[in-house]
Amino acid sequence: MENREDRNGPALTAVQKDQIRNTRLSNIIKRNTNMTDIQDDLFAAQ
Repeated sequence: MENREDRNGPALTAVQKDQIRNTRLSNIIKRNTNMTDIQDDLFAAQ
């Protein structure tokens, strides 16, 4: 899906694809809630 092109050109730029690939679940939670004190890798116990 990420490489799909429509009649207006590429659906996502290379930069946008890199941003998506490098986004962690913790980044999404921090952006969309008031939570700030969470570990970066939510799937590893620390």
